[in-house]
Amino acid sequence: MAETDQSFVKNNLQSQKDFNQQTLFPHQPNRSQSFLDAHMENQRHEIDQFIRLQRKQRMEMILSKMETKALVLMTQKEEEMSKALSKNMELEDLLRKMEMENQTWQRMARENE
Repeated sequence: MAETDQSFVKNNLQSQKDFNQQTLFPHQPNRSQSFLDAHMENQRHEIDQFIRLQRKQRMEMILSKMETKALVLMTQKEEEMSKALSKNMELEDLLRKMEMENQTWQRMARENE
């Protein structure tokens, strides 16, 4: 997209340059030509700088949004992991209690035989 914009700008500048050469200064081709060339080159340079700055700002904005989203997702995953660990400990505790209860019932069954 940016390359298309740059190409459009360069083509537009070239068209303006050609128009100026042919119609505005036909009686002073050398002096006006060099002035126009310098002016057009300066304009091209400024436009290129502007485009680079815009591209950099967009990239920074995109990266900032991605970083924010990544932090939100990481926080959510950490909360999920914390809940899963808590549930795991709860289930392990329940398993130990059930094993102890099972052993108690087995001992009582043996004693009653």
